[in-house]
Amino acid sequence: MISSSDILHGKILIVDDLEANVLLLARMLATAGYTSVASTLDPLEVCELHRTNRYDLILLDLMMPGMDGFQVMEGLKEIEPDGYLPVLVITAQPGHKLRSLQAGAKDFISKPFELAEVLARVHNMLEVRLLHGETKNYSKELEQKVEERTRELRENQAEKNRVTEQLIQAEKMAAIGTIASGIGHEINNPLQVIMGTAEVIRGEKDISACNEHARNIIKHTKNIVAIVNNLSGYSRPTSQHELVEIDVHEKLAEALAMAKFALLDDRIEIRKNFAPVPKISAKPEEIQQVFFNVIRNGIQAMVRNKGILEITTTLEDSQVCIRIRDTGTGIRTEHLGKIFDPFFTTKGPDEGEGLGMYIVQKIVNKYNSSITLESEVGKGTTVTIRFPAVKPV
Repeated sequence: MISSSDILHGKILIVDDLEANVLLLARMLATAGYTSVASTLDPLEVCELHRTNRYDLILLDLMMPGMDGFQVMEGLKEIEPDGYLPVLVITAQPGHKLRSLQAGAKDFISKPFELAEVLARVHNMLEVRLLHGETKNYSKELEQKVEERTRELRENQAEKNRVTEQLIQAEKMAAIGTIASGIGHEINNPLQVIMGTAEVIRGEKDISACNEHARNIIKHTKNIVAIVNNLSGYSRPTSQHELVEIDVHEKLAEALAMAKFALLDDRIEIRKNFAPVPKISAKPEEIQQVFFNVIRNGIQAMVRNKGILEITTTLEDSQVCIRIRDTGTGIRTEHLGKIFDPFFTTKGPDEGEGLGMYIVQKIVNKYNSSITLESEVGKGTTVTIRFPAVKPV
């Protein structure tokens, strides 16, 4: 029979394009006593590594550049003559779990990682895998015992999966409640200002005062429109056939025009330092939304609507790099880590619209890209976005 020592000596391969995830999983397994743990950041290496080493378990991330986890599993099927695919997929998307099981994976672990869940699923998978290998040499009686034990493990795992799914659903409902509450708060603030201003206009006879009130209504209406546009733009799923090759300079120009029109501002000096860069592959309206939100934030940060907005594009390590720098008020150090949180804003309580940078980060992450912030109070903020280039210049 399989002993604890056999399980701890099982050969494991971790596959994830993010080194931080690999290091975290490796540390979890090493702490639990696993002695044979290998890893790779390159999905293209997996099949050859498995053909050479015949791993007992492969922890496989699904979303990777170059070759995703589903394509890796297709390659592994050709190597496994007995049809048993020793794959434990890693995913943050609930919708990917059923698809991965249908593709041949035996189980999954969710992101962010929970130590107890990772160790339990790895232990169970290795036990089943090692038992599966022994059935080729054991008698019929022993095969029956293995099948019984395997069935018990699967039943236990099915119960764990059911409980996990219930927890996922509970988390979803809690998240929906939080989002609904946040949206209600974000929209309620400008609506209250609009209603109050409208009441003032009803009794106002001074035309110039009415015009000022009207500008205030327009301003807060635009905040509501921005919230709705951000939500509706990100809520639509992106399919592969919607991706096109995009000229970032064209999208930056369109976003600049939109931002200046939306903010009724023409006193900001725009500096463009555009280097020849390759195109990127993405959904055009999502990239325009990313650029518009970042540019709009930069313009809004300018004191008395005066300052410089500088946009620089470069090609760095096969990535199209866009830096958008403003000379605005800057962001305090304690706020930098919260900029991408939903509904967080450094503006006043009546400004609303704390979703822009949250949506920006979500869209950027969809394209295996990155966004970073550097800021100094009183001197301004620099936002850097990096997209994989489609092809060299």
